[in-house]
Amino acid sequence: MKDVQAKLHTHQALLAELTVLLVEDEPDIAELFTFILEDYGAEVILSNSAIEALGRLGERRPDILVSNVKLPEEDGRWLIEQIRQLEDV
Repeated sequence: MKDVQAKLHTHQALLAELTVLLVEDEPDIAELFTFILEDYGAEVILSNSAIEALGRLGERRPDILVSNVKLPEEDGRWLIEQIRQLEDV
């Protein structure tokens, strides 16, 4: 029983203290990813679009970006390009 508890504790600590910016326009997928990431200990910032995600970067810098590539309006590739340009400044 202690091994199971130790494994659960280890799994919950894998992403502890990390912030993940999740960019997903499909509510069911966003909910699933949020559940999984939070279960592993991450703090999740959810955005429904690339433009919204770019705005969130001004509020807080995440440690990890998880983005759908096919988003409405501007896609995930556009978002990554914009982030790279911000980092060059």
